[in-house]
Amino acid sequence: MAIHPESGPSKVIAAEFVKRSRKVGIALANPYGRQYTAGGDQGLVDGLEGGPDFRTGEWQGYEGVDLDATLDLGESIPLKEVAVRFLQDENAWIFYPLRVEFAISEDGKNWKDLGPWRRKPLP
Repeated sequence: MAIHPESGPSKVIAAEFVKRSRKVGIALANPYGRQYTAGGDQGLVDGLEGGPDFRTGEWQGYEGVDLDATLDLGESIPLKEVAVRFLQDENAWIFYPLRVEFAISEDGKNWKDLGPWRRKPLP
C-alpha cells in the first residue's frame, strides 16, 4: 500500500513470493518443448505451480521425448514424500504420462527404485 499526502492511501495489493534453496538443482536429459518452457531450465524446481490453463506459460511440456530429470537437493535430507504434478487437456492434445518412475540416490551413482506410478492408457 502507498500513501499519497493529497490523495490518501492506495488499494492494498498482495503478492506471494516463493523462496527456494539455491542448493536445489535439476539436470534434464531431454529438451522441453519451445511452447511450454515454464520459465526455463529451472522451471520444474522454482517452487511455482502451474494452474489449470496451459497457455499461461507455467507448465513445462515434452513432445516426442521423455521427461528424464535428475534433482540434486544439494545435501542429504530425509524425504517423507516424492510427488509430481501433471496437467491434462485433451482438447489441446496434452495428456498425462502413461508411466512415471522414481528413484533416489545418496551419491548419484547407486539408485534405489521407489516403484512406478502408472496411469491407465487412454482408450
